[in-house]
Amino acid sequence: MRTALSLCAALLFSACSLVDSPSSDTVTIAGVTVESIPDVRPNGEDWDPSSGPDVYVELQDALGRVYLAAAASDAASFPARTDAPTVQLSDLEREYFVYAVERDEDQPSGSWPWIGATPSFSFDDVADERPTTLRLSEEGSDFCIILSLVWE
Repeated sequence: MRTALSLCAALLFSACSLVDSPSSDTVTIAGVTVESIPDVRPNGEDWDPSSGPDVYVELQDALGRVYLAAAASDAASFPARTDAPTVQLSDLEREYFVYAVERDEDQPSGSWPWIGATPSFSFDDVADERPTTLRLSEEGSDFCIILSLVWE
């Protein structure tokens, strides 16, 4: 009887530690596509009079840490795939957002025209569904980003 109680107690503690352990899930951003941007700059001018806009996007957290930076140069039409590197994220509860600017190489980065930003989100919100794509858009704007995802 004593052995059975010890065994049950050991199993109970093992099961509790499994339930309380953090998830080991990770998500890999395998690609970033700029689905759409506003037709013109906020001041009404064309994005780039001589060619398509040079869209630069970053995935950041609330503290300004950059997790991914990508560009779609001379985007003549949308959707436009970026040159995003693959990035793996393990903190699914962290709040992220994506913003975009029109990168003019002849101007300092602080003066690049604003395109838009997504609302903040966490991958934990969609982890149960494990979508292969995540469409992020700014309400009331034509700015939209699609993240290609791989879950592990």
